[in-house]
Amino acid sequence: MTGKNEKRRIEELTRHIFCQYFAHADMQPLLDHLAQDVSWLGAGKDMKADGYGEVSARFERAREQLVPTKMSRDECRVRPLTHDLWLAQFTCFLETYSSYRMILNAHERGVIIYRRSAPGAAVDW
Repeated sequence: MTGKNEKRRIEELTRHIFCQYFAHADMQPLLDHLAQDVSWLGAGKDMKADGYGEVSARFERAREQLVPTKMSRDECRVRPLTHDLWLAQFTCFLETYSSYRMILNAHERGVIIYRRSAPGAAVDW
């Protein structure tokens, strides 16, 4: 895969992960791409975890709190760090639908560092 193709693929994957997570309240694409040695740091107090088991458990516990949102003004920036590492940054504006009993109007930001998977792995990154 050429650099431009890899960049486009990583941007598409990043948009897919965040769109599923925020717009559809589906965290499975995110969980499917976590490495065993993942390290996660959120914005809130005690929002941190290391390792696939601990990070995925934190997200699973929060699954019930996710609500689908209208996502707009999204932007994704991708750049290579090395041949096998890529940085992807994503930002968007979220609004809850009027059918939910909560109001959310917020900008969200996420950062993913992708590492190329070993040949034959279930996912490329």
